[in-house]
Amino acid sequence: MRKIFVCDNIYDSEKREFYKGYVIVYRGVITDIKKKTFLKDKELTGEVFNFGENYLIPGFVDAHTHLLQTEVRDNRIDLSNEKSKIDIIERLKNYRGKIIFAENFDESNTMENKFFSKAEMDTISKEKPVIIRRICGHIAFANSVALDILAKYDYSIKSDHILKEEQVFNLDSIFEEDESVLEIHLKNAIKKAHSNGITAIGEFATPQHFKIYQKLAITGDLDLRVSLFLRHKHFDSLKNAQLFGEFGNDFLKINGIKYFMDGSIGGYTAAMNFYYREKQTRGVILIDNLRDLIKEPLENNFQIAVHAIGDRAVGEVIKAYKEYTEINSNRLRIEHAEILTEELINQIADLGLVLVMQPNFVRNWDYGENHMYDNNLGEYARFNNRYADIIKKGIKLAFSSDSMPMSPLYGIKNIETFERESQRIGYNDAIYCYTKGSAEAIRRYDIGEIKEGNKADFAILDGTLSKLKMTILSGEVVFNEEDRER
Repeated sequence: MRKIFVCDNIYDSEKREFYKGYVIVYRGVITDIKKKTFLKDKELTGEVFNFGENYLIPGFVDAHTHLLQTEVRDNRIDLSNEKSKIDIIERLKNYRGKIIFAENFDESNTMENKFFSKAEMDTISKEKPVIIRRICGHIAFANSVALDILAKYDYSIKSDHILKEEQVFNLDSIFEEDESVLEIHLKNAIKKAHSNGITAIGEFATPQHFKIYQKLAITGDLDLRVSLFLRHKHFDSLKNAQLFGEFGNDFLKINGIKYFMDGSIGGYTAAMNFYYREKQTRGVILIDNLRDLIKEPLENNFQIAVHAIGDRAVGEVIKAYKEYTEINSNRLRIEHAEILTEELINQIADLGLVLVMQPNFVRNWDYGENHMYDNNLGEYARFNNRYADIIKKGIKLAFSSDSMPMSPLYGIKNIETFERESQRIGYNDAIYCYTKGSAEAIRRYDIGEIKEGNKADFAILDGTLSKLKMTILSGEVVFNEEDRER
């Protein structure tokens, strides 16, 4: 059926401003747009949605998230609101499950502001395996029982209870849920995405999770546009299966390959050209042959997404990417890019690279009472998340959540009042980065903008632009705030 979406405030991606008018949709596709104040009788044919003084924007595109993985973790023990290690230890001691697996520990939110010691981990239990994963996903802590179990998987485990990088990434595969449970988790996760105005994602997942996405796509239950990224260790499997980048359909595509150049700032493993404040380390470089590793994936049309947080890591990625700029076309991404010098910004602009960044990181760790960037980086914290400078240089900037949390509105709510005034950007710019900018970052040019021929994916925000009212996918309502409030 023909549908007409009328609104006083429709987002114009080119001008980054709003206009009054209406959008006509047929069979899930935008067929016409009218910038006018009234509808003629002949134009009223079809179902009319009148959003009045609310705001109609493209559906949010979360260009870098971990949708299914996050839902799995959300069903574990959540430590995100804990303020004391003592309280955490007592809480976990009383947990009745066979495996004690806790997520989202953030020492910067606790009164002790310290990692867990091995003695503390063993205090929790001497019979059950105990895993506590830091919120960054790059650091975890294990008790002696868990270390013994992990060693059986040819894990590179030493006596040290602190797990880092690859050791941490493997935890989900070792403690994986049954497929039937994962299907339930994914359906619930999609509903959460809709409740945040998200209609498309760049999903960073495991092959096991890719299978769950395929199963939902086959049954018609995948009500979300998913561009999938797998880690580089799985590329040979894709190559052997003769899979080519962007293979798929409107709702599920195999899109890119992910690499890790460094770790995290909270874990002191993001690679810097300077020493961390009060730490005799500059972080770690995890790959020394990136240029060679990405050659074959690029030849097979895969997008490249490299996690690089520190300025030293970003510099290494740029060196590798310089060899492939002639085949770029939004295929060369840098994930996070939290610490950037002026020189790096200029090089990124010259090479036409895509930056995929997370405004929620600033709200989490450089806003209000939490100042992790200042605490860990000292004077160099001034180089963090330089959105305004990036936009001024004309760099392709996409926003995403990295599932911390998966909420575009959470990330951009205070973007005009971030404490580092020089890096504040306008709300309309933030919407662009979370719609058209992020759509292009996953190589989707039929979403992220309200224009003729594009998919009819919308998010309806209230008059303050701070609350989601409705999410529309292919012209169909998939989330309505009024239904949730009943």
